[in-house]
Amino acid sequence: MPNKEFIGPSCLVGLIGDGIMKSRTPGMHMREGKHQGIRHIYNLIDTGVLGLGQKDLPDLLTAAVRMGYKALTSLILSSRRLFHYLMNCHLMPRHLVRSTRLS
Repeated sequence: MPNKEFIGPSCLVGLIGDGIMKSRTPGMHMREGKHQGIRHIYNLIDTGVLGLGQKDLPDLLTAAVRMGYKALTSLILSSRRLFHYLMNCHLMPRHLVRSTRLS
């Protein structure tokens, strides 16, 4: 039976990184989303648990876009490589690709 508590908009986002399964970020975002009337679905994508490495990032990002993710946060050490891939992959408009800090 569907959860009728959330009839309004929803937002699918994720955190990509290695060893992130204990992150409290999803819970904080989902609670705030609920408070704002938005079903905020925040998934942890732990590359270590999934056995993924740097070479798998293009496929991972392509899959996330195809599955409807609205935003991804990356804790991957080579953020510069990830940023440049996103700027050149044509998966999404360039104005949506942002970086606050490049390592």
